[in-house]
Amino acid sequence: MDNEMKEEKTVYTLEEVADMWNISVRAVKEMVATGELKAFTVRKKTLRVSQAMLDEYIMSHTVDTK
Repeated sequence: MDNEMKEEKTVYTLEEVADMWNISVRAVKEMVATGELKAFTVRKKTLRVSQAMLDEYIMSHTVDTK
């Protein structure tokens, strides 16, 4: 039996974020452009979003339904 732990991905492309959230890439790009969702650049042009950035967005947009 293999006891190695599967590593979780911690950095995502904008396309991967769009797929995870079932929204368009354009919507993710707009969220980044407006500062609503944080992202960082790799090699000057390529945008990436870390799991911590996604978690921060989710926590700040959680709705209390009670």
